[in-house]
Amino acid sequence: MVSIFIRCKNEEACIGDVLSMIFEQFIDVKFEVIVLDSGSTDQTLEIVKKFNVKLYEIAPEVFTFGYALNKGISLT
Repeated sequence: MVSIFIRCKNEEACIGDVLSMIFEQFIDVKFEVIVLDSGSTDQTLEIVKKFNVKLYEIAPEVFTFGYALNKGISLT
């Protein structure tokens, strides 16, 4: 199993394209997509929920790049 981890905040401009491209790949490997959002206030969450992903959220005040990466790794 391959895990694809995406951290985001207010990424409505590109998150739909990114997820579409991931799911359009023809690969012979089982994979999961994990999205970790840190307080989006735009349409990011609504877009992400249209895809077969595991969505997790953290409070923006606890976000650091290191924390988000470690959290993502622990979820895979």
